[in-house]
Amino acid sequence: MEIILEGAGEAQRKILALSAYGRSVVASAILDAAAEVVREKAVENVRRRSGQLADSIEVEGSGPDERKVGPNKDGFYGRYVELGTPERSQKSGRKTGRMPSFPFLRPALDDPAVVETANRTFREEMLKARFL
Repeated sequence: MEIILEGAGEAQRKILALSAYGRSVVASAILDAAAEVVREKAVENVRRRSGQLADSIEVEGSGPDERKVGPNKDGFYGRYVELGTPERSQKSGRKTGRMPSFPFLRPALDDPAVVETANRTFREEMLKARFL
C-alpha cells in the first residue's frame, strides 16, 4: 500500500521535521492499523466452507516499511480462491475445468475504511508527537 499526501504541504513539512525515529514510529503505527483493517475486511470477504482460509489470514512484518496481509501456509490455496485457475487437464488429456476467482484480498485493500483508518492513525500519532 502506498500512502500519498495530496494538498498537505503543512503536514508534509511537519513529518519531515520529525526525526528518522519519529517518522519510523508514525509509519509503523499507520501500517499496523491499516493492515489490521485489511485483514478484518479480507476475513469478512472470503468465501467459507471450512473456515480454514479465513482463520489463516494474518498480518506479517514489522518496522516502518511494509506489512503483508494474507493467508499463512495453512491457507496456501488462498491464491487460487483470489485469482482463480486456468483450464486444467489431467495427464490423460481429460479436462478438469477451471476454478473461477472469488477475490477477498483486493476488495479488502480497496475498502474506504483502510484509508480512513490510516488518516485517523496519522492524525493521532502526529498529535502524540505534538506536531498537529
